[in-house]
Amino acid sequence: MKRVNHLCDALYDIDNIIDMTNLVLSKIKNKRRRENFILHKMEHVINIYNRLVNNEFTFEKYNIFLITDPKVRVIMSQNIEDKIINHLIAEYLLVRVFEPKYINSMCATRKGMGTSYAIKLMKSYFNEIKVKNSNFYILKIDIKKYFYNIDHNVLKRILKDNIKDNDALNILYKIIDSTNVKYINEKITSLKNKRIKYLKDDYLIKETRDIPIYQYGKGCGIGDMTSQAFGLIYIYLRYVIILKNLYI
Repeated sequence: MKRVNHLCDALYDIDNIIDMTNLVLSKIKNKRRRENFILHKMEHVINIYNRLVNNEFTFEKYNIFLITDPKVRVIMSQNIEDKIINHLIAEYLLVRVFEPKYINSMCATRKGMGTSYAIKLMKSYFNEIKVKNSNFYILKIDIKKYFYNIDHNVLKRILKDNIKDNDALNILYKIIDSTNVKYINEKITSLKNKRIKYLKDDYLIKETRDIPIYQYGKGCGIGDMTSQAFGLIYIYLRYVIILKNLYI
């Protein structure tokens, strides 16, 4: 397997930083936050460039909160600068390397492969199978608490097997290890306890109690763009290829 090198050149490109800044700003729903950032946009762009080039990855604390629709779950949100850096890393250090490796049926969080694409693909699979088989079965499964259970060491080994650029690996390792920080579990536990205090429905109480906290050395930040990329990389290179080889 040939490993990829010189990935950080694209990460340090000022045009790429500006493009990603504009993309992230277009998705910020809080009007005041967006407009305040735009007032000093080029200062932020230069600061992002300097942080990347100088390898200064001391991210601010996540804004951690619960959402309850359609079910209660944790969201970990970054400030706008950190979010732009996270998107840049996902695009130029992860998507660029691993996108060519994926099979077409991996539809989650990939460009041009949303829900409608997945539905059309499933229908085409069904039609193809029906021609050859009168009876067939569909296996529907879910990986419980998937993002919380991604093993850091396994993920790092997968990345190292595919990426030769040590600067890129150091950046990715820092992001992976960010869930080991103590305040994250403290905040999640506090949010759970505050919500349970005002609940009367037993189902909602149990649902809230079941929200996991991070084990040391496991898990990716819920809501990060890099976490979406890590999730695809981990499940494909650890499980899908193994199952495919067993089937063949």
